[in-house]
Amino acid sequence: MALTEEQASIIADPNQNKLICALPGSGKTYVSISLADAILTDPKAHLLMVTFTNAAASEMQHRATALLGKEKSRRLKAKTFAKIMIEQHKPILNGRRLIMGGEYENYLFRVMKKLSIDIENKDIVAKQIENIGRDIDWQPKSDLVSKAYIELQNMLAMYSRIDLATVARELVIGLRSGDIKPLNFSNFIVDEFQDTDTVQFQWLLAHKVPGKHFCVVGDDDQSIYSWRGAMGYQNMVAYQTGFEASAYL
Repeated sequence: MALTEEQASIIADPNQNKLICALPGSGKTYVSISLADAILTDPKAHLLMVTFTNAAASEMQHRATALLGKEKSRRLKAKTFAKIMIEQHKPILNGRRLIMGGEYENYLFRVMKKLSIDIENKDIVAKQIENIGRDIDWQPKSDLVSKAYIELQNMLAMYSRIDLATVARELVIGLRSGDIKPLNFSNFIVDEFQDTDTVQFQWLLAHKVPGKHFCVVGDDDQSIYSWRGAMGYQNMVAYQTGFEASAYL
């Protein structure tokens, strides 16, 4: 499969910060792998490809290995945001155990019961608590949801537990303070960028140091996860500004 003239222009400078707006069926995966090939032509380059699901990460790694060969593929890792953040957070985990799914919901139910919150509002309260968890600069307030968030965090701390939103939040704060070092990759490619939330964008921004280069691929029209904090077009604009990225439409 040959690259079109427009696709070839995307990989002409592999170390340029890029925003690629790719419509469905436009060959974005092939372009991403071709860009990875160009990046890894430099034997000193190491590439992290980031996506949202284990299936997508596995497919990305498989296709890269098939198309790039073993030598280049050894310098490429494809992982989900969640897996990367959990691994990178380990130095500041301090004996706490990560909880997700049903176990997390059990703690949330206990908080709601303690604060006499109507269980029928569980999903609404859970969503609002998650939004607080994504707010790096959140300050305590006197409303009921803030009280529920504080109570939840206190309860988790009591039992040496931590939720995924707090992992992400602590990680970004640790990167900002220097307690956590940026990942040792020279290049980053982020797929489905329209689905990133505030914390994920701040995590990427915290890795913006000299010698690192970034490319994000997405389509704001395909952003369907605003209910879980996806920032869509807003993050794409913020990325182009914050990373002084060239846009390819």
